Amino acid sequence: GGSSGGGSGWNGQYPPEVTTDRDKRYWQIWAMAIGAGFSKQSAAALLGNAQGESDANPTADEGGGHPGFGYGVWQWTDSSGASSGRVYMINLMTRAGVTDNPDTITAQFKLLMWHAPNGQWIAKSSYPYSWTQFMTLTNINTATQAFVANFERPLNGHPERSTWAQEWYNKFVNLEIPSGSGGYIAPISSPITVTSEMGWRTSPINGAQEFHNAIDLVNGNPTTPILASGDGQVVQAGSNYYDWYGNYTVIKHADGLYTGYAHQSRIDVSVGQNVKKGQQIGLMGATGPVTGPHLHFQFMDQYWPSSSAHFKNPRDYIKF
Repeated sequence: GGSSGGGSGWNGQYPPEVTTDRDKRYWQIWAMAIGAGFSKQSAAALLGNAQGESDANPTADEGGGHPGFGYGVWQWTDSSGASSGRVYMINLMTRAGVTDNPDTITAQFKLLMWHAPNGQWIAKSSYPYSWTQFMTLTNINTATQAFVANFERPLNGHPERSTWAQEWYNKFVNLEIPSGSGGYIAPISSPITVTSEMGWRTSPINGAQEFHNAIDLVNGNPTTPILASGDGQVVQAGSNYYDWYGNYTVIKHADGLYTGYAHQSRIDVSVGQNVKKGQQIGLMGATGPVTGPHLHFQFMDQYWPSSSAHFKNPRDYIKF
């Protein structure tokens, strides 16, 4: 399910002090790094380097799609010049088993955790640290420059990244990482089977390659009750969103996330209604283009996602 790239799933939660979109990008890297076992100093080193490479933007494209230029948070680059950075990065994700949307911090952090110990991290004589040692360094400058020298390996040094790392460390070091997953629960009862993961797949409808922006769930009952995964307000209830979702409900949650529930045979809530976690909102079904009854279950950070980057892997919020 995309976890073999390593790293900890991120629970989608921010401290109240983290409010801007820019700070949220850096917080996600920070929280994932801490969750994966980094020291706070080495986590800050990742942030200082992300600032220098892309301002922590997972879709930063150095060359506008041309071969030989970098792409993503840490600017993956095909040194042979044969592929664009994004293609090179996605090919690495395929090798790493990372199936999350490639244009997200989540996917790229998982790739980082695979790529560093699988060929990208080459220790230099001035920083003879392994990737595992790097993760536990407690000097911000040492950690930042070790990442520059051993992972990025640029032609010229970047002492400014140590300053940026220190600034991010100062901003985040005393903030508490919100615990748990925002209280989300599975939207159907057990025993649950995931029949299709989130990520690129061959469409079961037309055979084309497509990005599956959710996970598909069944539990043996084709009309099983659909439950609200968390407290929130219903912002969509009906078949008027996109044709391919059939009867579709969307709930807006207090943390700014949205959950989507597609292909229902019946909807039991209406727009504007406040619902509680575990409340029945409808029944599983097969409305819209499907091969059989199931629940297409989504997490999003926009009600009308403007790109696939705004869909989040439900496995990062709920254990299935």
